[in-house]
Amino acid sequence: MGFFNMIADLFRARHKSSRQWIRAQALEHINDQEVLKEMFRNEPPNGIQAQIIEKINDQDFLVSLVNENGPYSANAARRIKNQKYFSALIQHANPEVRLIAVKKTEKKEQALLKKIVLSDDNHDIRMLALDKIEDREFLMGLIETAPKKMLKKLHRRIEECDIQAIKKMTDQESLKRIFSINSSKPVRKAALQKITDQDFLLDIIKTEPEFAETVLHGIHDEEYLLGIALNETIDYSLRDRAYRRLESESSFAEIAAKGGTWNFCFDAARKVRSPHLLERILLEADPMVSSEIITRLPVDLDEKLMEHESESIRISVISRSKDQNLLAKAALEDSCGSIRQMAALKISDPDIRKRLAATSNDTVVSEIVRLPITGTCNSCGKNIRLVNASIRSVRGDYSTMHFFYCPQCSSGKSNDFFSGRLTDANNKDIVFNTPGGEWG
Repeated sequence: MGFFNMIADLFRARHKSSRQWIRAQALEHINDQEVLKEMFRNEPPNGIQAQIIEKINDQDFLVSLVNENGPYSANAARRIKNQKYFSALIQHANPEVRLIAVKKTEKKEQALLKKIVLSDDNHDIRMLALDKIEDREFLMGLIETAPKKMLKKLHRRIEECDIQAIKKMTDQESLKRIFSINSSKPVRKAALQKITDQDFLLDIIKTEPEFAETVLHGIHDEEYLLGIALNETIDYSLRDRAYRRLESESSFAEIAAKGGTWNFCFDAARKVRSPHLLERILLEADPMVSSEIITRLPVDLDEKLMEHESESIRISVISRSKDQNLLAKAALEDSCGSIRQMAALKISDPDIRKRLAATSNDTVVSEIVRLPITGTCNSCGKNIRLVNASIRSVRGDYSTMHFFYCPQCSSGKSNDFFSGRLTDANNKDIVFNTPGGEWG
């Protein structure tokens, strides 16, 4: 019999071949709906029916296949696109067909979806229909009679309906009321996202930190962002994000002056350029922050700045100053020994150095001004100013010895070991002893 089929196949169209693989190949090139329907009807059991259905678009034919409730009814249901057929399909005996029908039913068919939720005996189908219900009152009415396993999704759908309604609301008082009385966190969050009252939002950041991230997105007023950035009771990461949204120079000055020593306070100080705002930072900010702005202040303020109580500010002034008289005054009169010695290192005027050597009560300062101004590094042979040298200190029981090195040669050396030496013109080590404790 097989031999005769092979002979017959020679005279048949390929889609009518007795061999399944030939029919499958032919199917790829067939789009004629009548031919496809004929192929389906003539296909032997366990053939390529599923592949044929995937190419059929005739809705009435597909519905007829579903109604026959044969082995390919679900395949046919997946190909149905016309909404008018779904009301019949949701009553089909096959739950797989009903599930497909519910998936394809549009949300606007609320009456049909409600009917499924109320009457279908398949839990999965009811839950799928429930996901498409938009009538909040209908959903609320189900709470008392719904089975326990449906309650969680039912409450979630009610929340989703509330959120969708909130998205359409504009009345600020209603939104505030929803946030204040609703117990659902997602609903409250949705209300917050629509609230524009800056005072209300700022209050929420202080009283309900769990919503702080949401609230921050809704605050656009620079004054309120500034208030958040300066509020030390608020989480630092939130304050930092508020700071990064500031734009005005006066806000940056406020942050630098009143924000303490948080990282963004230093950053804010660096962004200020206005002389009167810089002066305000200098007077009000933490000394560590104030020192950030010294290089941007005019040098004629250096003498006044040297009267500041902050040592870090005075050190910043000495670091940038070239005024020999100012340096001499600091080396002679400053209350901080490190500042006196730092100033002495920068003095190059021979007359001032002699005067300091004779009048200074600071032993270290007296020694510094007696040293040569420059020396030669024994390691690399470079001539280097003493003020640019690297200082290493070695402590003993009764004194501390200080060595001066070329920074390149001393790089990476510890205080206890080094090989470079700074020498004077006579190749003599520039070194001196200081009684009592470390200097540097």
